[in-house]
Amino acid sequence: MSALMRLTTLRHTRVAALIAAVALVVPSTAVAQQRLPPMRVFATAQGDNARADTLERWAASMYDTRWQWASAARLHERAAQLRGYDRRAVDSWRMSAWLYSAADNNGRARTMMERAAASAAAGGDVERAANSYIDAILLAMEARRPEPVPGLLVKTRAVLHSPLLPAERREAILRRIGEDSRLASLSF
Repeated sequence: MSALMRLTTLRHTRVAALIAAVALVVPSTAVAQQRLPPMRVFATAQGDNARADTLERWAASMYDTRWQWASAARLHERAAQLRGYDRRAVDSWRMSAWLYSAADNNGRARTMMERAAASAAAGGDVERAANSYIDAILLAMEARRPEPVPGLLVKTRAVLHSPLLPAERREAILRRIGEDSRLASLSF
């Protein structure tokens, strides 16, 4: 079987599985008049992940040279964009944020960390979303830009109170907040 046929068969299998999953969730006609929440389905092409991996390898070759950290951050940012809603996009956004921060661009670092948090939340990884929002708050404070902090607090609270976050993980995140004097003064 050629690679194209396998890919086509794989796509048809995924579509059939998605249809079957939706059929299980769709209510019977008696209650079908109720509005269902919108459902998003995302797919990332393998070619995009391959290109993103190439960009990240290129970025990694720049880690040892301080003056190249901003360039490496841009490469990780582009890799995250290519990954779309793939779970690895969160890692790409976070690495971009830390490299921007190391290159003394905490404003851009905060933006990348917010994207990491939003990507994690969209993927259902509420623990990583909460930690990324907290890191974004710290980066905003580091940049002496308090304006985004209230909005980030709202988002942090939302993911901290998510039923998807196990109680022990919530406690660990709250301990992290309590141990940082910059965060302890904020009301989570």
